[in-house]
Amino acid sequence: MGKKPHSENPLLKQVLTYYRRGWSIIPIGLNKKAAVQWKKYQKTRPDENQLRKWFANGKFKSFAVI
Repeated sequence: MGKKPHSENPLLKQVLTYYRRGWSIIPIGLNKKAAVQWKKYQKTRPDENQLRKWFANGKFKSFAVI
């Protein structure tokens, strides 16, 4: 059985739902710390393409709202 297509990734679906509500989302690591440089996302949200890059491959297991 292969990997699920990105559209079936439950975390990505959830992230995109919150993104469409206008929330700024970033990935966090298992240590619950930001997995990316996050300060710029206080004023500018990552775009949908960036969110897909972060979350579609399953590398990150959780997210934070800025």
